[in-house]
This record gives sequence, C-alpha cells and structure tokens, in this order.
Amino acid sequence: MKTIIANMKHAARSQESVHIGGGLFSPEELLAATKQFEALETAALAALEELKRNPCEAAALLRQALRRIDEK
Repeated sequence: MKTIIANMKHAARSQESVHIGGGLFSPEELLAATKQFEALETAALAALEELKRNPCEAAALLRQALRRIDEK
C-alpha cells in the first residue's frame, strides 16, 4: 500500500494525469484518492493492532460491522 501511495503522490506532484482502470485521473483527484488510501491504511493498521491486543473484542466489533453491512 505504501508503494501505491508514494506513486500516486509522485504523479500528483508532477502534475501528471494517470490512467487507472480505464479512467483518467487528474492530479487533484489523485491527491484526494491518496488521502483516502492513507486513511484506509491507518484504519487497517489500527484494527490489526487492536486484534493483536484484544482478539475477542476485535472479533465482536467485526461481527457488528458485518451485521451493519448485511442490513444495508
């Protein structure tokens, strides 16, 4: 994930538009996506740390999240 974030930041700083999955993304869109990837990475790392510290509580939180997804 760090490589993806670094590549996106580089492209945005270079003011390059990039083709990803058939779409063309401007530097502004790349910066916005980079922030989302960084937030996702932070959340994933925090979840992993919580899982290491308290696996039962982390499992319960995961079940709750999955139930909310199923309800939608």
